[in-house]
Amino acid sequence: MFFASFISCIFAGFNYAGAYTLLNVVQVYLIGYVAYGFIDTKEKYNIVFLSIILGGVVLALRLLIHTPISVWRTWERIGEAIGYNANDVGNKALISGVSCLFLSRNTKKKILPLLLMVSFFALVLFSGSRKDLLCFIVAVVFTYTFGLKNKRLLIPSIAAILLLLFVTYKIVFSNISLYQTIGRRIEMTLNDFFASDGRSSGLDDLRLLYARTAASLIYESGFFGIGLGQFGVVSGFNVYSHCDYLEVACSYGLFISVFYYSPFIYYLWILLFKKKKTITEYSALTSMIVLAVLFFTMVTYTSAFVMILFVLISKIILLPNLSLESNKIEHYKILF
Repeated sequence: MFFASFISCIFAGFNYAGAYTLLNVVQVYLIGYVAYGFIDTKEKYNIVFLSIILGGVVLALRLLIHTPISVWRTWERIGEAIGYNANDVGNKALISGVSCLFLSRNTKKKILPLLLMVSFFALVLFSGSRKDLLCFIVAVVFTYTFGLKNKRLLIPSIAAILLLLFVTYKIVFSNISLYQTIGRRIEMTLNDFFASDGRSSGLDDLRLLYARTAASLIYESGFFGIGLGQFGVVSGFNVYSHCDYLEVACSYGLFISVFYYSPFIYYLWILLFKKKKTITEYSALTSMIVLAVLFFTMVTYTSAFVMILFVLISKIILLPNLSLESNKIEHYKILF
């Protein structure tokens, strides 16, 4: 993918958009390469794993310090105070939250990771990102239904999830700040979905336009793509396509995009169809499902957070002796 990225950038004429995307892509692959080579023991796995959660904590602290109180109380989506896009804040909070969920399933001391998970969930709400909220809910539901080791707890678990969803609903729609930030967007999405008269709020019209334009560019460019980071330039939108699958196919072409996603598809296939899964493997499968959904709504091939999470998942599959369930991540006793 290194060589494909360079060739794709040159093919696009090496303009600013291509060069900027190339720089991000090279950074992400270098981080992934170093992390993959570094992780060869459970202790090193834990270090990298905790770095994701620590990164989320640092992000949350920066937002708390630099974001004015007035922003938290209004309809504004958080992130701009530290130079972050609100969707980017939501993505990082989601991945950190899912990592905390992962941790809570693989350690005896669950209180701190669960508290951190709730904090990251709140951060997702204030980011106003519907896709990250959906992914967060999917991760929790999947973990505490299909991922339950003791199936006798299934009914109480479903009841607890429904109760939590009801409480979240009440909090979001009764708090004016949260309603303006995320509740209103959810309401408009549901109204669009169930509308019988064909009317639309316009909330997702742009995303659909981006998707149709990207599909058209993929069809026209065939196997070669339009060049790295060129969707915004060629389409005239000056923004990414809001879908990782389409963005990658536009940039690299169909052949390279299939090659790019083949490890992800392979690992997902293994985890889905393995008959007897450990808690660790269920946690990895949950993370894979979250990423698969996230790819539909956000461009993530330039995200170091996503790359590190994928490296951690791949290590669980490729190194069976790395299973965290046996010792319940005893290394975390240092922190918890």
